[in-house]
Amino acid sequence: MAFALVLTAWLSSTAQAGEPMRFDWTTPCSVPVEDSVEKDGGRSTTRYDVRLEPLDDTHVAVYLEHFQALSVEGRPVTDAEQKEFAKRLAQVGALPPFFVARDGAFVGLPTDKAFIDRVFAAFHLKGKQKATVRALLSDDATRNLMIADTARMWWSWIGAWAGRTVDPGATVQATSTYLGADGVPHELPTTLTRGEATATADLTAELPIPIELLGVDELVGRLRELLHHEPTADELPTRTLRATTSADPATLRPTRTRLEVHDRVVPGVPEQLTVRDVTWRWDQAVGCGVPKP
Repeated sequence: MAFALVLTAWLSSTAQAGEPMRFDWTTPCSVPVEDSVEKDGGRSTTRYDVRLEPLDDTHVAVYLEHFQALSVEGRPVTDAEQKEFAKRLAQVGALPPFFVARDGAFVGLPTDKAFIDRVFAAFHLKGKQKATVRALLSDDATRNLMIADTARMWWSWIGAWAGRTVDPGATVQATSTYLGADGVPHELPTTLTRGEATATADLTAELPIPIELLGVDELVGRLRELLHHEPTADELPTRTLRATTSADPATLRPTRTRLEVHDRVVPGVPEQLTVRDVTWRWDQAVGCGVPKP
């Protein structure tokens, strides 16, 4: 390939006995989604297209494009707000694609100079801001964060289940690979659950993340000062990912996906919950192997 890829193998599958679930979207493919995010009591909904294009014999490029704000704080977006959001959404839509393997495993993001230039250009900065943002985008920690965020999203859509075998009504313990704040893949236990047999598979994946992979050393130091002792396990920050989906196990085309990020930052403070709920509009899809009525 003419670009550099970060091969993270983020949350990769462990082989199981029986018939595995398959990632089988015929490319090229474009499907609209409505993506709602809830955090800190606020809720916003955005519509965009998820477009997959064949890259080579083993990889697919995934584009997120044509962003449109639908609602904010649970109400429709006004014309004035649409103009305000337009620039921000244009920046998101200008980001380059990420890459997945033909079997649905997350591969990575391009990290060469062209990638940084394209991201940088999307922000339309002036003066001293240019040097600051370019340095930030060139920073390994920032790139690791971008890769981890993208991989977490793909995991909640496809990656948690691609290649897995989970019988209806069963719970399976599997080994997955998680990209930590250090940019290094780590194997972690993941619990996979499938609902009773229906026309679609109702699937849940839960992944607790050890504190050493969260990059919160500075926070732990402040906790130590605040508590006047070494924080116990119950006092340390925690994060758990919980993904649910309803999907066709033969193709892993979901009708709805939901990612919950459960964060406990400081002891005595309620857990912070961030929810990303995506509805997939397959009736409006182009390609993807979806039969037409």
